[in-house]
Amino acid sequence: MYWARILLGVIFHPIEAFEKIKHYRDKSKTLPVLIMFCLILVVRVAGIYITHFPMTRLKPEDTNIMLEIVKYIVPIASWGITTYAITSIWDGECFLGECMIGAVTAVVPYIVMTIPISLFSRLFEENQKGFINFLNTAILIWVLILLFVGTMVMNDYTFKKTTGVYAVCMAGVLLLWAIFLLLATLTYQLYDSIEDFVIEFRIHTGL
Repeated sequence: MYWARILLGVIFHPIEAFEKIKHYRDKSKTLPVLIMFCLILVVRVAGIYITHFPMTRLKPEDTNIMLEIVKYIVPIASWGITTYAITSIWDGECFLGECMIGAVTAVVPYIVMTIPISLFSRLFEENQKGFINFLNTAILIWVLILLFVGTMVMNDYTFKKTTGVYAVCMAGVLLLWAIFLLLATLTYQLYDSIEDFVIEFRIHTGL
């Protein structure tokens, strides 16, 4: 129940909500994080199907669930991990669980607003697509601000120090993604090379 109050509070009183995360630091954080990840995916998929067809960037028949997981879950998880790594070096006060719950808590505006905006899009024509894009951009900015506030409040940083840590965390997330993409590319190339070798082997041996 206390997590419900935190998630609701982040909309109206974000500073107080992030302070409560620190206050309840001895509570289990695994289940709330998993629930939030599931909600993010459900809202994302629902948004794809509900959004007015001329307004959507992704058609329902082209939806790839695994790709959506990578696009929406991996960035949040990588932010939690990177924030913990950076703040633990930079006199931070948060454990990994708190950094992760802080990351998913910051995404509450996306969870709350996506479906209403998707339904709202049905009132507009294609030439008014810019307004819907503006609302989605506003949600993204809102989430980024909450990530900043969460980093500041949960680690008891000053505004100036938070700015520096926030910038480093952003750079760390981008570096983490770059490493992930590099490993994924090398793995694919290795798999492709092995597959070609097996095909050549079968051709020459007649197997």
